[in-house]
Amino acid sequence: MGDVGQYARAELAERIDRLDRVGALFPLPGVAAGDRDPTAPEFASVLRNVRFELLRRRDYAALDQLLERLAVRARVLGDRELAEVARLLLRHNRWLTGRFDRTDDLLTSGSTAGTWAALDDVFSGFYANTLGRFAESMRRLRRVEQASAEQRRAAEFFVGLDLRLVCAAWKFWNRGELNDYAGMNADSGLLDDVCGKRYPGAGQSRVQLLLAAGTFYLHHRNYALADRYLTGSFDASSGTTSRLYPRIASALALCRHHQGDDRAGDAYYQQAAAGLPEHFGPTGWQLRLVAYQRMLGDTDHALALTQRIRAETESKHEVVHNIWARLYELDLRNELHLSSPAAWQLLDEAGHHNMGRACDYILERQRCA
Repeated sequence: MGDVGQYARAELAERIDRLDRVGALFPLPGVAAGDRDPTAPEFASVLRNVRFELLRRRDYAALDQLLERLAVRARVLGDRELAEVARLLLRHNRWLTGRFDRTDDLLTSGSTAGTWAALDDVFSGFYANTLGRFAESMRRLRRVEQASAEQRRAAEFFVGLDLRLVCAAWKFWNRGELNDYAGMNADSGLLDDVCGKRYPGAGQSRVQLLLAAGTFYLHHRNYALADRYLTGSFDASSGTTSRLYPRIASALALCRHHQGDDRAGDAYYQQAAAGLPEHFGPTGWQLRLVAYQRMLGDTDHALALTQRIRAETESKHEVVHNIWARLYELDLRNELHLSSPAAWQLLDEAGHHNMGRACDYILERQRCA
C-alpha cells in the first residue's frame, strides 16, 4: 500500500471530526480482502487503510488516538453502528499490546448482534486462543462460518482477510493444543484446495492457513505433511520479505531438522532469528526458536530467549505462550520433573486450560529423565 504518512492520518482525523450524519460508514465499499488502495475516497476505506498501515508500522498509540476520536464522534452523533465498530477495533488494538484489564474486557458474557456480530466473533476467536480458552475460540470461529453474508462481509472489510481461510487457520492453531477434531475433514479439504491452488486469490489468508496447518502437523510429528504445508505457505507469501516469513522459517527450521537436513534447518533458524527485532503479534513463533536452540544444546541462548518471551507474554496476557515459556525454562534448568512443585503447578495450569500438548510434553520429559 505504501506509507499513509502523517497527512493521511491528519486527513482521517479531520474527516472524523466532520462526520455529521448517522450511517457514515455505509454502504461499505466493495474491496477484495487484501486491498489496501490508499487513494479510495470513501470514509470507510480511508479508515480501513489508515488502520492497516498503522498496524503494519506497529504504531498502536496513534491508532488508539484515532479510534478514540471515532468513538467520541459516534457518541455525539448517536450512531450505534459506528460506536460499535470503534469499540471492537479499539478492543483489538488493546489486545495486540496487552492493554486490557481483565479477560472479561475481551470475552464478555454476551456478544455483538447485527452488522458487526461476525467481526466480534472472529476477533474473539483470536483472543480466546491466546487466553487458553480454546473451546470458546472454536465456538466463536464456527459461529462466524454460520453468520449472514452481510455480517461476514462487514467483518472481512475490517479484518482484511478471507474469513473462510482465517477461521480455518485459527481452528488449526486451537487444535495444536485442544483435542477437538470436529469439522477437521472440511477444514482439511479446504486446506488441500488452497495448497493445490484450486482456491482463488486470498493472499495473506492463504499464507496464514498453510502456516497454521503446517505447524499443527509439525506438533504431531508428521514432518512430511508439515513440510508440504509450510513450503506452500512460503510459496504463497512474498518470500523472505514477508512479515510472516520469520514465523514460517521458525517452523521449517524444526521440520527440516527432524527430517535430518541439519544444514537447511540451521539456515531457516538463522533467517527466523533475524526477524526478532521486527516482532509483531502473538509470540508463539519465538518458542519454536527456543525449541530449535534446545535441540542443538544451546542452553544459554535458549534460556535467554525463553526469559524474554516469558516477560513479554506476561505483559501482553498471552496465557498459553506464557505457560510454554515457563515450561521451557524449567526444562532448560533441568527442573521439569514431577518432584518439582513448579512442574506440578505448570501441569495443573496446562490441564486447566486444556493444553493437551503441553501436558504431554511435561509427562514425556518424565520418561526421558
